[in-house]
Amino acid sequence: QCKTLAEGLVDKGIKVHIVAPDPWMPGENSVIGGVNVHYIKSDVKAYSPLTWALTIGMDISTAVSRIIHEEGNIDVIHAHQWEMFPTGISLQTALKKPLVLNYYSLQQQRTPEVANFFTEAVKNLEWRGGVESKRIFVNDDEMRDALLYHYSPEPKKIDVVDPQGRRWTKDYMRNYEWVMKNYKNTIDEV
Repeated sequence: QCKTLAEGLVDKGIKVHIVAPDPWMPGENSVIGGVNVHYIKSDVKAYSPLTWALTIGMDISTAVSRIIHEEGNIDVIHAHQWEMFPTGISLQTALKKPLVLNYYSLQQQRTPEVANFFTEAVKNLEWRGGVESKRIFVNDDEMRDALLYHYSPEPKKIDVVDPQGRRWTKDYMRNYEWVMKNYKNTIDEV
C-alpha cells in the first residue's frame, strides 16, 4: 500500500522519498517508479521488534537529514504503523513539519490476550502516535472504530481512505493539503 501510494503521488507531480529498512542494501538509493527510495539498516543488534523500531529511528533520522541537506526541505512526514511512530514524532518536533500516520492494525487486535511490558509499550506508542500526529489514515470503518475505542484520538483527525477506491490517491492529496495548511496556521500562531 505504501508503494502504491508513493507511485500515485509521483503521478500527481509530488516528489516522494521513502526511507526503507533493508539490511542487504544499506546506503543504496534507487528511483523506482519515480519514487526516491533510500535503503538503511541499523547496526544495533535488536532483540525484539520494539528495540528494533527504536534503534532504527537513528538511521531513519540520519537519512532524512541527508535528504533535506541535499534537496531542501520536506512538507509532510508520513509514518506507517507503530514501528515508525517514534521516529515520525521526533522528526515532526525537530523539523517543525506535520506528521501523518497510517494504522493498519492495533496491538490489541494482534495480541488481544497478551499483557506484558512489550505489548504495553507498543500500545503506548500507538496511543502517542494518535496524540502527536496531525492526521490519521485507516483503511476502513472497523479500524477507525477500534482506534477510537482503544486510544481515543480526536475523531476529526481520522480519515478512512479505502486503498481499493478509485480516488484514494486524491483523498491522500486532499488530506496532505489540509494538514499543511492547518499545521502552518498553528505554527504561525505560536
